[in-house]
Amino acid sequence: MTKLTATTPASMSFAFFLLILAVASGGASASRLLRLPGATSKNYLTNQEHWFNQTLDHFSPYDHRHFGQRYYEYLDNFRAPDGPIFLKICGESACSGIANDYISVLAKKFGAAVVSLEHRYYGKSSPFKSLTTENLRFLSSKQALFDLAAFRQYYQDSLNAKFNRSNNENSWFVFGVSYAGALSAWFRLKFPHLTCGSLASSAVVQAIHNFTAFDKQVGESAGPECKSVLQEITNLVDQRLGSDAEAVKTLFNAAELKNDGDFLYFLADAAVIAIQYGNPDRLCIPLIEAKKAGADLVEAYAAYVKDYYVGSFGASVQTYNQEHLKKTTLTDDTSDRLWWFQVCTEVAYFQVAPSNDSIRSPRVDSRYHLDLCKNVFGEGIYPDVTATNLYYGGTRIAGSRIIFTNGSQDPWRHASKQTSSPEMPSFIITCHNCGHGTDFRGCPQSPLVPEGDSENCSSPDAVRRVRQQIVQTIDWWLSECSTSPGKHSFLSLLEFSLSSVLPKLSKRVGLCSNKQRMLSCLNILRPSCPCLEESVLEGSCIGERNVPLVRTLIHGVQVESCLPTRQKLWFSLLRRVDCRENSSFEFESVISNPFWCGFVLAFRSRIDNAGLQENASNMKLSSARYFLGNLKCSVYPMVIIQQDLWLDNGHRTIVLKDRNGSMSRQIVKCT
Repeated sequence: MTKLTATTPASMSFAFFLLILAVASGGASASRLLRLPGATSKNYLTNQEHWFNQTLDHFSPYDHRHFGQRYYEYLDNFRAPDGPIFLKICGESACSGIANDYISVLAKKFGAAVVSLEHRYYGKSSPFKSLTTENLRFLSSKQALFDLAAFRQYYQDSLNAKFNRSNNENSWFVFGVSYAGALSAWFRLKFPHLTCGSLASSAVVQAIHNFTAFDKQVGESAGPECKSVLQEITNLVDQRLGSDAEAVKTLFNAAELKNDGDFLYFLADAAVIAIQYGNPDRLCIPLIEAKKAGADLVEAYAAYVKDYYVGSFGASVQTYNQEHLKKTTLTDDTSDRLWWFQVCTEVAYFQVAPSNDSIRSPRVDSRYHLDLCKNVFGEGIYPDVTATNLYYGGTRIAGSRIIFTNGSQDPWRHASKQTSSPEMPSFIITCHNCGHGTDFRGCPQSPLVPEGDSENCSSPDAVRRVRQQIVQTIDWWLSECSTSPGKHSFLSLLEFSLSSVLPKLSKRVGLCSNKQRMLSCLNILRPSCPCLEESVLEGSCIGERNVPLVRTLIHGVQVESCLPTRQKLWFSLLRRVDCRENSSFEFESVISNPFWCGFVLAFRSRIDNAGLQENASNMKLSSARYFLGNLKCSVYPMVIIQQDLWLDNGHRTIVLKDRNGSMSRQIVKCT
């Protein structure tokens, strides 16, 4: 193999330039490639290129070759130098910039920098000028994950150098959609020490050999009337292929597809794309009308394919041509061959026809896909889905702090994790046109809607509700993330159990051992809120007149705790404070003794009143939102036995008192 040197933009061939133009202008290939359609340059937050010298083979101690890998950074919202870093993963296509989707909204909310690394081999980040099967052996999700890890370290070091710091770590959060969404989940799984969490949107984490659920979901999303018309069209096309194949292919401007399987795959994908990317009416309404009018359904479908799928969406017929996929020279359609190599070696996702009631032709079966892999890449190339799922866990991924999101209409959701848990919440956005990457892209998912606007979704509230959960979860995990010395996880310091008296509540919030003494409760957070004043305590600790009070001032925030006496502890913590306009803070109270325990964090899974009352009738959970001047304060207190939380508007403070008024605590005062 030719020895590699660090690739630079100057050494890129002109073909790459053509590739970027094709993607930037809205071109996109088939749904088999999963990738979201490209955006025009005006819809990028930035398209200014930067370069990183990447290792070719992360798994070899002997191969020290490198290649140039393209990345982007967007710092307009960055709260330097300590703000979070959002790593947005690019997937199986050229990465021409950071798209102005919902990531821009999140960056504003959190004061985050956004960086994005192009996937190895795609776009301008190809290690080789020839894409032979031999040269593609370094193209895998495993290598891509190590690329991200190496880049993350490189960028963190460069950021520290920029701000003249050493050994500092910003809080990192990883984002991805589709295959990049799977990489986002897998990155958190394999490199949990490098990220506070990940958002895995429409993440296809389950490698599937015979993906029959894909076709079934297309039928469900289309609805019974449209599904029936599509099935009739498939049968009519199959019949015409038997009598005059050239004529029917010419009708679709697809005469170059000599292989009938390639042609049938092309027709199946044309229907899928409207469902997948939030334009179901664009497909179904004209076909249903043609059926009712007694028109030629094949001609009606051909009009849709040429006008929408090839015309508006930008699909290319040659994407489906195996003779095209066999070409090893870098061209503007390089990504077609690259993604098929990943399909044929790792993940499969073979969109085969179910045994009955299918929309696509039964001739698009497992044998068609395996023959394609052999024909395009040679003998011995086939997807080992068992090994892939063994390595990552599939939908049984044993990770933590991963948010999974899916659109209800998206056929790819059946390769994603759709069951929820406290450490890996999963959200389904349900609406008529909620498809692939709805949480990031809004509706429709193609063409790009700036900032992922949800107003054109059939249920904007459904999108907003999930996005609210996403924001709250990211906020919580970032606050929990250990990113610098002296900043420790709240849960790691306050571990105790409710299991003896409150088994249901304990199970729901996932708490553990109360054997640890909570003696080190003070240096938990490092809030940087200039409007906070010192907290004030009047009276002694609850139930213990002579228990001393411990006070510590941390960057302007006083954290107060009673020393444990006879195993009783009262601890009040101002968990996270951010005094930017329209931001919020959270308040937590903890009380514990040998007989009963109560503990509520600002958990975004929202333990409700009913569930809490069921386990402890003398406890209650209250949640309120207040406005103090220009501060929007979201308060999540735990109110136990004789304590109430209320707002003193006159003094612009939040006050905690017991019911007989003998003790008063001022939590925060902002001016």
